[in-house]
Amino acid sequence: MIAILGAGHIALRLIPKLCKTHEVRGSTRNPERLTHIRNAGAQAMIADLGDRQSLAAFLSGVNVVVFSVAPRRTGYAEVYGAGLSLFLDVLTEQSPKARVILITSTAVYDGLNLGELVHENTPAKPQSERSEWLHKAERALRGALAYRAQILRLAGLYSKSRGPFNYVANSLKEQTPLRDNGSKLLNLIHEDDAVSVLLEMIHRPELQLVLGADGNALTRAQAYGLFARSEGYPEPRFQRASAALSGRDCRPKQLPISLRFPSFGEALEQEWD
Repeated sequence: MIAILGAGHIALRLIPKLCKTHEVRGSTRNPERLTHIRNAGAQAMIADLGDRQSLAAFLSGVNVVVFSVAPRRTGYAEVYGAGLSLFLDVLTEQSPKARVILITSTAVYDGLNLGELVHENTPAKPQSERSEWLHKAERALRGALAYRAQILRLAGLYSKSRGPFNYVANSLKEQTPLRDNGSKLLNLIHEDDAVSVLLEMIHRPELQLVLGADGNALTRAQAYGLFARSEGYPEPRFQRASAALSGRDCRPKQLPISLRFPSFGEALEQEWD
């Protein structure tokens, strides 16, 4: 049994693929989302990181858990502190041999902000409250589960219906300047490729740490310019001008899949959703 704690948008892409060969269980805190999980093909359950009873039912008899809980805007401590602690406690009771894949973010490198190259062996350098909590969660999981802990650090997810390009489209339509500056690096991975990475990690427990990025970082000016031209919008403008490259350049050395969308530019040239 494979369980996805926090069956959100990525999980709804993952579940139909998993259900071909596995029993799958997905959780949500919102009863209105139960139907979406069932329609994707999984057993749907309510589970909350603050409710031991619901976690016990959800985690009973599972082999692999994908921890994909999306924190509320101010809820990082709630999810990655007390919530993760209770999750690990209940998992030990209900499924003591289960593996856990924790989805975090390339934000754990946000202290590297001068265009530095990042790969799987680059030590995390969290700087913000969010990245500090993500890194604490990674360390807590490894401390509790050792080799049964797997970490997926995802770059910015995009698809036609989600990701930064919805915001960009609205700004371009209204001809308003975009936040930040055009020289800041944007690390991306298409949602379908993120799902393929997750599938590989589920089947390969030796994949202990994976950096889920396409390895083709673009500046915001480059990425948003490509998007604008593909959609027939005017060239983007930014609130702040800077010639100095900032952000980090995530380049996995050992990505365990062949990407369907090796770069954002190539995605724009294909049929993508």
